[in-house]
Amino acid sequence: MTTQTIDYNNFEIGTNIYFGQNGRGFYAGLSYFSFDSEGTFTDVEFDNNTIGDGSGAIKFNTINAKLGVKVGRVFYFRLEVGYGFGDTPEFITVTGPNNTTAVEEIPEIPGITTSGLPVFNIGFGFAFF
Repeated sequence: MTTQTIDYNNFEIGTNIYFGQNGRGFYAGLSYFSFDSEGTFTDVEFDNNTIGDGSGAIKFNTINAKLGVKVGRVFYFRLEVGYGFGDTPEFITVTGPNNTTAVEEIPEIPGITTSGLPVFNIGFGFAFF
């Protein structure tokens, strides 16, 4: 099976609580994360022993707990690490012509389990205050 295209959307909303100065230094964060992807695949071997093209989707949601640090005032840099708790899929179902299906195992990625995944962010930006 070969991947042709993948379209994805992700959304995250949350809050950070700073331990020191207002809006700078060390902080803890809590957020909700939603991931939704759809891909097209070629050379898929379907359950009825045919080979063809198909499409499949991966969707999951997590609650993320993070620790981070933000340095700088007007221009800032931040680094955060944490863990996203939620059910992550182990398989993707690819649907082809005439509703044929193939179930493919998602490759194992270190740190990602069926109960969640590690979170690591690097950011920089501009703040008005």
